[in-house]
Amino acid sequence: MADRLSIRAPFGLAAAFLIVAFALALKVREPTVHPARQRETQPPGGLGLLRAWFISALKGMTAAVRQLAVRGEARSGVRPDPATSDTGRLPLTPLLVSALLWSLVTGAVYAVWANYMVGELGYSQTTMSRLWSLASISEFPLMILAGWLSDRIGRLPMLSLGFLAWTLVFLGYVFAPGMPWIIGIQLTRGFAYSAFTATAMTYATEVRARAQRGAVSGLYSSAGGLGSILGSSMGGILTEVASFRAMFATNAALIFGGALYVAGVAVRRALSAARLSRRRAL
Repeated sequence: MADRLSIRAPFGLAAAFLIVAFALALKVREPTVHPARQRETQPPGGLGLLRAWFISALKGMTAAVRQLAVRGEARSGVRPDPATSDTGRLPLTPLLVSALLWSLVTGAVYAVWANYMVGELGYSQTTMSRLWSLASISEFPLMILAGWLSDRIGRLPMLSLGFLAWTLVFLGYVFAPGMPWIIGIQLTRGFAYSAFTATAMTYATEVRARAQRGAVSGLYSSAGGLGSILGSSMGGILTEVASFRAMFATNAALIFGGALYVAGVAVRRALSAARLSRRRAL
């Protein structure tokens, strides 16, 4: 659209979509009674009766299985996993540092990324938008993969892996921004974005008890917002004072330092868990 019409055309289209979304949002009405309570007060009939009976039976079976599991653990003397107990919860500081650092470097880089691709490298606006879309589209399957890996290797190792991927992306913008390498860089960017986002969202729900999740969410959002403000300012200043490539290299160093920090926290926790296991074995 920018190449065929003008640079204002995409902004006008986005504004039109936002106006439509605003109009539709005004028509949203919240029910006066919670849907679950409304279903409870309505007498079931036909398929509803069968569904109510099935749910009741399923709840009864689930409760029975849980009771048997609790009795079995009590008889065998199995202790709870320290990784899921209150004393073994994930630390909050690495999450906040990661949110601040990730928002800072991405805000700095992508505030001027389009200028770099079009003005410095000579890509057309169509090619630039296609490269951005490539990374965004790749996030759909890679987000699922990142969530699966996060469950397998742990939250902290996955955050560190995501930061390493971001380091490769920023270095790629410096040393290999031409075709066809930029395609691989953008696909790596899709994985890096997915690795952080999927892991950080889950991390934020696990770092504290349910009653404190709102406070953690507020701290996480505040750290990310502060990083975005600082990053957007830093990206333009570094580019103007030095160059695009110097700005990319600086942010690559910052995010690599974050990867080392998170990896260090993960290693220390693993060593502590190993020592605790040996003590319990004795």
